[in-house]
Amino acid sequence: MKLLIVGLGSMGKRRARLTKGIDAAIQIVGVDTAESRRDEALRLGLADAAYATIGEAAAAEHPDAALVCTAPLAHAAVIGELLDHDLPVFTELNLVSDGYRENMAKAAAKKLPSVFVLHDAVPPRDAVY
Repeated sequence: MKLLIVGLGSMGKRRARLTKGIDAAIQIVGVDTAESRRDEALRLGLADAAYATIGEAAAAEHPDAALVCTAPLAHAAVIGELLDHDLPVFTELNLVSDGYRENMAKAAAKKLPSVFVLHDAVPPRDAVY
C-alpha cells in the first residue's frame, strides 16, 4: 500500500511514524510546500518520497489513499484536490465547515471511501459519514 500524507508538520510526521509502526511495508509519500519539511521527512525515514504538490505526487507515485494533515483552514481545498485525483481521503480535526457538503457529495459521486471527522462544535453533524 502507498499512502499520501499531505502536510509534513507535526501532525503529518506523527501519522507517518504511527503508520510505519503499524506496518513498515506501507510506503509513505509526503506532500508539503516547505522544502525543509520535505527534506526532514526524508532524512528521518518518515517518507519514501516527498513532493511540493499533490498533483506531482499523484502523477509520480499513484498512491492508494491520502491523509490530510494540513492546517484546518486548508482542509476543504486539499480534500477537493485529492478527490479530483480519485483518492480515498481521511481527515480529522476539521474546525471549519466550509466545503464539506460539496466534498462529501464529490466522494459519494466517485464512490470513494472517505472519512471527514468534524469537531463537535462545527455543524452540520448529520453530514459526517
